[in-house]
Amino acid sequence: MKRRKKRGFFLNPMIMVDIILVLLLILGVLVSAKILSKGKTGTSQTASAADTETQQTTEPAVLEDTTAADTQTDAVESIAPEEAVVEKTEATMLFGGDLYLDEDWQNQYDGNNGIEGITSSGLREVLSSADFTMVNLDAVYASAGSEASGKSDLNRIAPDKISILNELGINMVNTANTHALDYGMDALNESNAALAAASITTVGSGTNLTEANTVKQVVIGGHKVGFIGVACALPKSDWTASADQGGILASGSIDAIANQIQQSDAENDLIVAYMNWGNDGSSAATADQTTLAHQLIDAGADLVIGSHAHVAQGIEYYNEKPIIYGLGNFLYGNSTYEALMLKATIAVDDSMTLSVVPIKSAAFTCWVMDSPESIFSTISQASTGYYVNTDGSIAAGENPYAVAAQPVAPASTDNESAASSEDSASDSSSSESSDDSSENDSSSDSSSSGSSNYIDDPDYDNATGKWKDEL
Repeated sequence: MKRRKKRGFFLNPMIMVDIILVLLLILGVLVSAKILSKGKTGTSQTASAADTETQQTTEPAVLEDTTAADTQTDAVESIAPEEAVVEKTEATMLFGGDLYLDEDWQNQYDGNNGIEGITSSGLREVLSSADFTMVNLDAVYASAGSEASGKSDLNRIAPDKISILNELGINMVNTANTHALDYGMDALNESNAALAAASITTVGSGTNLTEANTVKQVVIGGHKVGFIGVACALPKSDWTASADQGGILASGSIDAIANQIQQSDAENDLIVAYMNWGNDGSSAATADQTTLAHQLIDAGADLVIGSHAHVAQGIEYYNEKPIIYGLGNFLYGNSTYEALMLKATIAVDDSMTLSVVPIKSAAFTCWVMDSPESIFSTISQASTGYYVNTDGSIAAGENPYAVAAQPVAPASTDNESAASSEDSASDSSSSESSDDSSENDSSSDSSSSGSSNYIDDPDYDNATGKWKDEL
């Protein structure tokens, strides 16, 4: 019997090849998975690093904006970044007329407890309650420059006196006027730079027409408000800014001005045009003023305000947009005058409610009037279809005052109209006596005493040089 030959373990070569291929495939899958895992980890780490870097670069800006919003004490803000949403609130804009703090005003300020020496507590309260204040700067803050030839009324203030504007709470000034180039372009450039350094925005002038014809935007209580300043009264034709010459924005460039307002309309909730116009000493607006005001509103302006005449002028609404033709003086030169400040309250929906604040100045001090019937009557008489209530609100209707008072002009204004200044002095004197009989008695006393700083107001204690509510 044959013994069976013992067979060893043996696999078919083809099966062996298959097994090897499977093993290689498995190994490849494992290696690929490991590489993929490493790749994902690297990508995650890179993304994390990128996120961290992005967070480090963006968070401070967001936090800075938030902090600024939280700590903002003034409703006037810089334009917010596009991604930031600024909530609109009710806000108040305040507008004053011509301002020229000459040497006498400076002396009154220096010798009588600073800002309290040139403004009453009531006026300071009005100023401090506003979120934004603008006036017409009828001078330059400069030391440079040469006197304009052929012009006698030259207004210049030392640059270090700009701080008084900050104390008054003034945020913006119109520089398109008859005194911007009293000392030439060098002085105007110096003045504009000094005002900018004091955080006071200027409109109406520049190193060329493009700069002068600019609607400058300010965010006030979340409302984007654009401002432009325009001069109609020009002492010299070469004061006008052009493509290659610095100067002021003049109404002769009305087409360019209207185009600029139209282009800026979509970027702003409201546009305000501050005008330097009118006949000196007259409370009646001219036909040219009315035509120009209507052109500005047709272009997109929502509020037109004026000064220059040194007396308050009338009120008109055109296409439901207000025109305040003239505010008169704010703090100005060696004058006794009655004038207005305009308060424009902006609602959340960007609508405006207007009212006026009657002010009076004498002996280089300004205060809020307690008996403003005279100036309110004058303004109502000069207005078209609107009048001023005794509380300062503006209402539609005919003038309710029985007899309109004569315009209260400054006792002395620019040398441009010295003759009219003499006439206005007597008008001012008679108007002052109508405020209160006791004022008339006090005025007589002051005349006999020869005191040049006597203030003709029952609320002022001339013995101490203080307002009675400050004693």
